[in-house]
Amino acid sequence: KSSSTMPMSELKVLVEDPSPLPEDYRPPKPNRLLVKGAMLKTTATTFSINYIAAGGQDLWGEACYEFPEEAKVNFEAAASIWANSIDTDVPVTIQACWANFPGNTLGYSGGYVQSNFPNAPVADTYYKPALANSLAGSDLNSIYDMYITYNSSYSWYYGTDGNTPAGKMDLLSVVLHEVGHGLNFSGGMNYDSGTGLGSYNEYPNIYDRMIIDGSGDALLDLTNNSTEMGDALISDNLFFAGVHANAANGDSPVKIYAPTTWVGGSSFSHLDYNTFNNTDNQLMVYAISKGEAVHNPGDVTLGMFQDMGWKVASEPTPSVNPALIMYLLN
Repeated sequence: KSSSTMPMSELKVLVEDPSPLPEDYRPPKPNRLLVKGAMLKTTATTFSINYIAAGGQDLWGEACYEFPEEAKVNFEAAASIWANSIDTDVPVTIQACWANFPGNTLGYSGGYVQSNFPNAPVADTYYKPALANSLAGSDLNSIYDMYITYNSSYSWYYGTDGNTPAGKMDLLSVVLHEVGHGLNFSGGMNYDSGTGLGSYNEYPNIYDRMIIDGSGDALLDLTNNSTEMGDALISDNLFFAGVHANAANGDSPVKIYAPTTWVGGSSFSHLDYNTFNNTDNQLMVYAISKGEAVHNPGDVTLGMFQDMGWKVASEPTPSVNPALIMYLLN
């Protein structure tokens, strides 16, 4: 699957947090649908994952290696958690690469964006393909909805029980995070030498349309490709303002990560680290520490998704087969 006509989104990355876990650290509450390691199916949502074979390359030319079977288990578990958090009749498609590269990047995701499709809620606005397909009610193109690459050089914990050892990185948490970006937790702004600009040039992302500053003024009211926009992007004073996100955040706008030094792949497209790290809503902060396990998208992120157009499975009633019921009771 490929596309030569649709704009590509900027890469969004998750990095290792070198800060030690606090002594009173507790993992965020587990996903409410994960019981004894079994996922209760509550929506029609399905994920289709293509693991790039050894010798292949990801969308950006990074070499891919053999995808470990235990890593695939984590990928399938993450897909199940997201499938029970959002509701769509159109399968979500992913291409995944198991790579090896230096530095503290655990994984990154990106792909394409599209606009003015059938049933688009907002005209002249870019959406990630998974969300666009869901809103349109059909698969609009022949591309993968997201392209995700993971760094094999880390010491990974492949368990899905949340008991991540202190010296290992929890793969399930990282997969959940990167899939979250692919589902549209992703802004379309960039920063270059003091100037802020929309990285897609033509239209803003639906995420961008939800961003305000601390005074309540919309980010997009500022002039694109200007120092005024640049100053806002590194102001540490940007918020996602949507009805559902605000409600999940104590009736307050959701602070976005906008540090005073622009960090490519992290700034603008994550929850504010100081506000949300080590809380039940920490999945979409820009960094994660060894020993942490974050297996729940969090109500704030789900509220943001709902504001951008996703149908969210807020409090579903599980429907399980008799065999699974017996398993859960034993």
